[in-house]
Amino acid sequence: MCAAEKSKECRRFFLDQHGCAKNQVDAELIIHVLAEKGWERCEDAADAALIIVNSCGFIESAKTESINSLMDARAAYPEAKIILAGCLAERYAAEFAENLPEADAVFGNGDIARITEVVNALFPDAAVADSRVAAGGSSARASGSDARVSGAGSVSGAAVANHDCHANATTVSAGSGCVVVRPAQKGVSAGARDEFLNFPSSAYLKITEGCSNCCSFCAIPLIRGSLRSRSIPEIVAEFKELLSKGIFEVNLIGQDLAAFGRDGVKPGDSGNAAYFKEPSPLSELLRALSAVPGHFWVRLLYIHPDHFPLDIIPVLKADRRILPYFDIPFQSGSTSIIKAMNRCGTAESYLSLAEKLRSELGAVVRTTFLCGFPGETEENAAETEAFLGKLQPDWSGCFAYSREEDTPAYSMKKQVPAAKAAKRAERLQEKQSEITESRLKARVGDVYDVLIEELIPTGAPDATVAGADEARIAGAQGISGARDVGVNAVGGAPVADATGMHDATDSDEPGLALGRAWFQAPDVDGTCVIRYDLDDKKAIDAVRVGKVVTVKVLAVNGVDLDTVFVRPANSPVAEN
Repeated sequence: MCAAEKSKECRRFFLDQHGCAKNQVDAELIIHVLAEKGWERCEDAADAALIIVNSCGFIESAKTESINSLMDARAAYPEAKIILAGCLAERYAAEFAENLPEADAVFGNGDIARITEVVNALFPDAAVADSRVAAGGSSARASGSDARVSGAGSVSGAAVANHDCHANATTVSAGSGCVVVRPAQKGVSAGARDEFLNFPSSAYLKITEGCSNCCSFCAIPLIRGSLRSRSIPEIVAEFKELLSKGIFEVNLIGQDLAAFGRDGVKPGDSGNAAYFKEPSPLSELLRALSAVPGHFWVRLLYIHPDHFPLDIIPVLKADRRILPYFDIPFQSGSTSIIKAMNRCGTAESYLSLAEKLRSELGAVVRTTFLCGFPGETEENAAETEAFLGKLQPDWSGCFAYSREEDTPAYSMKKQVPAAKAAKRAERLQEKQSEITESRLKARVGDVYDVLIEELIPTGAPDATVAGADEARIAGAQGISGARDVGVNAVGGAPVADATGMHDATDSDEPGLALGRAWFQAPDVDGTCVIRYDLDDKKAIDAVRVGKVVTVKVLAVNGVDLDTVFVRPANSPVAEN
């Protein structure tokens, strides 16, 4: 391999992204940190000297996918340096250092800025150029030009020796020569981001890290540590920074937004009285964001039902820019199973919460169900099915239980066979499909503002609602696990330019675009397919990627809505 200073190709890296939105933010921070050091992200792993597999370690299937991606990368690109980063690397750093020769380095997620230590160790010749590249300056504003840990500095200390996510970790060298950097889980990694891996005009904003709820099935506290929250002024500064970069939809994320600002609460006690003191820190944060002028959406994702802060309801009533969309993982509709999951709620209390949010705010509710938890009987599963029928969530995800070592549920008796758990999840998903279609049909004839994510090439075969979703898949280059998410795609082809897609050859054929209304969250929910007249200059000027337009719903097709362009959005605010 050539020396980095002799070839720009040796300063290119490919990022193979896996996992959740929180892991995506970490990836965006990595992109910025490496760009500051003179590295260029490329869309084809074949062009890269460095491949970063930003892994997921939450459940078995995600772990397998991440490892397979690393193995594929090593087989396809034997000369490249490969870093295994992300949650899987964090969770099994010591084991991988000794037993995963396919990885040249293992990087945890405690302090994203320290990715430079790993890269410098792998490319010592390139490291000398970093100071010259960084001297060029940065245009980042309040959030700073470099990734950092909010609330705690980088920590060095003992080498990686176990799964303790609170251990101080620094660079170690295993016998295989693998470089390992696993910083302590303190504070929240934050900083400037110049590329966003969402579709245009949408981004995630991480407000907490870690979790202290300690649900008995969940490995997150083992991976990302106990709850840590950022300060409200720092979050507001980053929020303004995102708006200044053209972001319209800001999705607030954390493992549990309801726990924001409740740092130090007793681990494993989701009903701790400290959670219910008002005003809640989350309500104070939302008021601070509401004071920011401009047109935007704020979406709240992942709120634990046991301590949902009801004092946020008046804030949402007063500012419709903060969307009444709630992702609340109820996990089960059987109270006995809920208790076994180390939660303090009941099926009845969860139903009451959803009803209150709907009656007060006209809220949309997304949830998740974990099927086949240890000890779950057919009667318990039937209770969850009945709960789903009563809840009528707009959206839900249904998953089979994954047995994760070092969690309390791992050693519980009466483990449910995987096939039976999968069958239960399938039954729930079938029922949810019916519920979603029914709830979407109630929106036919209504008018909504929609954020445009993608334009569909005119003349594409079978350009219907179903065909439009297929058009999202643009044939990503590189190794497995890459996904196409528009102009900032990790390993994927960019979406068509917003100004170059209106050259229809058949004036009778409508223009097509994909977008989302306020009740559709990124990545997980359905989409709106927008039809517009290619002879209408006003429509052509309005329907552009990253812009907001007003549409009317014509029909439902599965989880998607068929809509028609009405007008440019005068004031991009959700229609409830």
